[in-house]
Amino acid sequence: MLDAWGKPNYVMNVAGPNARPFTIISSITMLTNGDSDVLGGKTGTLGGFGYNLLLYTSAHNGNRLVSVVIQAPTDAARYSDMRALLESIRVGHQWPLLFPMAMK
Repeated sequence: MLDAWGKPNYVMNVAGPNARPFTIISSITMLTNGDSDVLGGKTGTLGGFGYNLLLYTSAHNGNRLVSVVIQAPTDAARYSDMRALLESIRVGHQWPLLFPMAMK
């Protein structure tokens, strides 16, 4: 399933007595719209918890991010909230230096 995770759609070959191809279509709008920084994700709705979205993305400097939106009021809101979150990280986050130059 990991092969399918970051793709808008994926054809999986099911083995066994009823062997057949099966197409998996992503429900993640940011992935199907071609947002290049989206590597994968998961949508969900849970009773009174609204619309949820977890994304695994690539930051402009190569770092990888896991970002979560919980309890958005609508499907569209979960994506606009996620875009706002990712944009605020892109423009305002100061990335820590993981390997200081003195350690070289």
